Amino acid sequence: MVYSATFPVCQMRRADIRPEPQQRVLTFHFDAAPHRFGRQYRALEPEPITGNVWEAGRRQTAVVLGVSFATADRVLLNTRHAARPDRPARSEWIRGLELITRPVRRN
Repeated sequence: MVYSATFPVCQMRRADIRPEPQQRVLTFHFDAAPHRFGRQYRALEPEPITGNVWEAGRRQTAVVLGVSFATADRVLLNTRHAARPDRPARSEWIRGLELITRPVRRN
């Protein structure tokens, strides 16, 4: 596992949410060979890669998260993941790179 975080998400009416001056972005770093992201990336040696996750939109039944991975020189992947409040959701874009979101278990 490269990164793990827990943060609460609650259902609110959009009108009840106060605007934030800046969007919050979860950022993490790891080293990997960029060629894992596709044949077009020729580098075989591990490089520092930055991952970002942010709220990219909403659906009636999910929060859409934007997900990106980039080296200092190029964007390797820029995509979306639908996080559901009622059940786990999993996205795997390349072998071994997956995002799993889960609702919080209530005691």
